[in-house]
This record gives sequence, structure tokens and C-alpha cells, in this order.
Amino acid sequence: MAPKAKKAKTDQPRFHMNLSKAVTQDYESCSFVDLAKAPVSALQGLSAQAAEGLGKLRLCEVRDLGTWKYYKVAKAIAGLAPCEEKGKRDPESVMNIDWAIDSEHESRSLREILKLPPSALQGLAASADEVLASLQVK
Repeated sequence: MAPKAKKAKTDQPRFHMNLSKAVTQDYESCSFVDLAKAPVSALQGLSAQAAEGLGKLRLCEVRDLGTWKYYKVAKAIAGLAPCEEKGKRDPESVMNIDWAIDSEHESRSLREILKLPPSALQGLAASADEVLASLQVK
């Protein structure tokens, strides 16, 4: 006699979280772990040309985009710039981001740094400006 088939649990919570407007249809049902390993083309709105450009910057997986040090620095500068007040720096302050910005830009305000090309970030080659500009990243 064959064992009885297990009944599906009907008391399980019904999950509603989805990324249907953020990822392509092929990746809508995958786990976050798998999505992080997915090619950047898994993100909705990134064309094959965009993925190729990102590949030139060694950004091949979704995880690469979120963990890219230049993205993190740029996001921090953009987020903190509105908190900066002109002429209010304490003369005793030692605060700086000289580890993140090319030396010729170290004395600028965060608002001024935001207007610079991406290559002003320390270690990012000038050739990256063109690649990023093609992706509408300034």
C-alpha cells in the first residue's frame, strides 16, 4: 500500500514581496542570493549595451553594482552634501575624505565634489567617465 500523499499546508503565510518592476521576468522568482549572483542584465532597464559598458568597469553581477566602492562613496557624498553649511567648518576639524577623492579635489566642499566627473574619485580612471556617461551617470 502506497503512503498517503502529504497535504499542502494551507495555514502558511501568503507572501507579497516582489521585485517585478526591478528585475526581468526571468529573475522574478529567484532568491536574493541568486539575484546577487545574476548578471547585471537581470535588472530591468539595463540593455545589453549597458551591461557591456558595466563589464568594462568589472561590474558583471548585480552584487558588483551594490558593493562597488565608487558607488558607495558617491552615494555617501550625495547623501551628506545637503547637510553641509557653507562657512561652518570648525577650524579644528580633521574630517576629510582624502582616501576617496583625488588630491587636487580634497579641499572642496561636498557640493563642489558632486559636480566633478566620476574620475575625481581616487582610483577611478578617466576612461570610466565616458563609460558611465553612456549610462547617464554623471
